[in-house]
Amino acid sequence: MNNKLKNAFVGAAFAASLSACKVITPIPTQDVEPEPLPPPPAEPLITQYYDIELRDKITLFTSEKFMNELRETESLITQNPNDNYQHIINVTINSPGGHVREGYRLLDAFEKSSNNFNFKCEEQASSMAAIVFIGATGTNRDAGPDCTIMIHQPYFTIYEPRDSFNFIATTEYSALKPQYELAKNDPNIQSVVIKQPGAPDYKLSRAEILNWFERLHKYRETVKERLSETTFLNPNDIEIILDNGNNYFSVESAAFAGMIDTINGAPPTSEHLQQGEILFCNNLPTLSLCA
Repeated sequence: MNNKLKNAFVGAAFAASLSACKVITPIPTQDVEPEPLPPPPAEPLITQYYDIELRDKITLFTSEKFMNELRETESLITQNPNDNYQHIINVTINSPGGHVREGYRLLDAFEKSSNNFNFKCEEQASSMAAIVFIGATGTNRDAGPDCTIMIHQPYFTIYEPRDSFNFIATTEYSALKPQYELAKNDPNIQSVVIKQPGAPDYKLSRAEILNWFERLHKYRETVKERLSETTFLNPNDIEIILDNGNNYFSVESAAFAGMIDTINGAPPTSEHLQQGEILFCNNLPTLSLCA
């Protein structure tokens, strides 16, 4: 090898060695925090059910019995708190109704309660029991296929003054109203005579007519408020229903009007609602749902 080639080869080899030994300075990087671990899955809630019943006529005795059971159940829930449990009170109703005052006492208890309720109508929820069933919370209202809901206006029962077992009539709002207006506007009126079709005339003192009618009006307004808030009906619809006497609703017609949420634990089918519309509007064609 001549000297020129030798020198060129040595030079190339030296340059290659320098390139191989070149130090690469790393680019500084910021510290990166590791991704947080996902939280462990929450334990599924366990539902704890409590059963109480409203059966028979709503009287002072039956409402007091129900209230005691409700208080005991709520106390039991309070004494056993557990974040993994949700507590639901099942209320079974099978009642022909009863005293208006006691019914509103039950409504107040449900309204003030912080607990969750499921309502079940077995055979009937009538009169004041219907208002409790439909309007207590306005949710979770289930009805068996044989349940009948009956709504009518609140009234007082009139008995013979000298015989508390001799039934005379039931007060009708429309029959009391004109006599109430007379007595209210004329303090000289001492008593009024109430005439109702199909029932004997009966006499009320001025104090009685003022007291009774104003209480009936208050009850009536509360029914309109409750039902218009918890159904698909408006206050004018409720007014028509109350003036229509006894109004009976099957589970299908009750579902159509928004009085119940489920039938035997399941949402109403389209067939249920179609049948309900036919039944409901045949009986009450002037209501807004049927227009």
